[in-house]
Amino acid sequence: MRHLPTISAILALGLVSCDRGVAPEGFDPSYGKYGTTQNSPQSLPGTLIQGDNASLQSAVASIQADLSAMRNLPFNAPVVSSWVTRPRLMILLDSIEASNSSPPDTGSGPRPTETEIYVALNLMAPAGSMESDRRAFDSANIDGFYVPGTGKFWMVEDSRRSDSITYSLMAHELAHAMQDLNFADTLGQDAGMDERLAFTHVIEGEAQYLGDLWSLQDRTPSGFEEGFERYTLADAMAQASMGHSKSPLVLTLPLFSYYWVGEWSIHDQRKHAGWGAIDALHRTPPRTTKRMLHPLAGSAAQTFVEWSEEGFSPRQNLIPLGSDRLGEIYLATMLYWQLPTQSWKAASWKGDRFWVWRAGDSTHHIVAARLKFEAGADASQFLTDWAKGRGLNIKNIGDQSNIDQTTASLGLVRAERRFDEISLLFGKHLGGWPAGLADAMWSELAAIGPINVSSARRSTVQTDASKSDFPRFPSKPIRIWKEYSSSRR
Repeated sequence: MRHLPTISAILALGLVSCDRGVAPEGFDPSYGKYGTTQNSPQSLPGTLIQGDNASLQSAVASIQADLSAMRNLPFNAPVVSSWVTRPRLMILLDSIEASNSSPPDTGSGPRPTETEIYVALNLMAPAGSMESDRRAFDSANIDGFYVPGTGKFWMVEDSRRSDSITYSLMAHELAHAMQDLNFADTLGQDAGMDERLAFTHVIEGEAQYLGDLWSLQDRTPSGFEEGFERYTLADAMAQASMGHSKSPLVLTLPLFSYYWVGEWSIHDQRKHAGWGAIDALHRTPPRTTKRMLHPLAGSAAQTFVEWSEEGFSPRQNLIPLGSDRLGEIYLATMLYWQLPTQSWKAASWKGDRFWVWRAGDSTHHIVAARLKFEAGADASQFLTDWAKGRGLNIKNIGDQSNIDQTTASLGLVRAERRFDEISLLFGKHLGGWPAGLADAMWSELAAIGPINVSSARRSTVQTDASKSDFPRFPSKPIRIWKEYSSSRR
């Protein structure tokens, strides 16, 4: 099993929202072909002087030619790179964001913060600020970033980093430029959290893969075939927790997944179906992370259930903040941060839908959810673990499980599992739950039926999101810390 580096290496090499390349287990970037230590690299670029843009641009041209040949895709526009010092990194990112920001959206209802959404969904503790945590994390860990649509990337100066690692990072960023030049972003503005996260696995997974392939120096994928083993969500959870214990798991687990599970997924699909399969992922992006977490699963395992966003009646002092599908990664986060010893049965996820309301003010929320798993045993295990991590009492009787309790942290909690499906309602209302509200919402939740069983691949039939009163959850949870995060691949 391939494991991530230790915490010191992670911080030094920059595994995070901006982009780092690390070769497979057994590869020393100071040497040549995979698994050897006798030969010097075949053809590394010339002398690299940190802070000197001319030497950086010379290396860019050399690596660019290699990547184009490896991937058989053209660079039909120039790519420019510049250095930036770490103290100026966040200043630069702020200026890029400011120059590309759009007018604030004032017509789609309340705009919850990333922290509010996460806390309401019980994906993180209420203390602290996700926005501040993400900014601090980025400031310490980013080593390079490409801005789509500009043909430009920046590299962060770091005297502790070897030229070999810097070259690998540059190959990663140039892979993003290649993606930008050859494939249009086809997601669309209405894509939800799970779908955007799935596409991030494509974008970052391929860039990580190409950066590592370039580092092998033999210019072919053959070196990966024996040494590149499957990297799972459970592996990512263990490494994210160990390596960044002071950062919220809801920040680090998705990130580790789209770099490392994403890279394994790209490798596996390329190995079995060629680069054409990766081209197809760009042109027809996956609709859920299930497609990337289980890339070679059969057609039955590559489907998921969707529920309508309609069905809840408008109520005074209950403001809808959004509805979305969380998918396996965020559900795993929901379990792990309260019960880190549990393992996630990722392949058992079959679908989910969450609805969130602000119940009087920004500190009181109500959440409703429907979840489905492949088997009743998997649904029972999920609900049992979720309840255990929150000190809830659960009654399991045959093919049914129930929770009906009030706690200081979650407020009222009501849950029911029937066979492989779970209905869930929890939260606090300012001044206490009004009489009859819980029963009414519970009845409405139970009455919401599935729209259809959809493919994890995109199809021509799409759900009409405009028919719902619920907006999408903010896109920020799977992006960098601010709205212009798409510039930070």
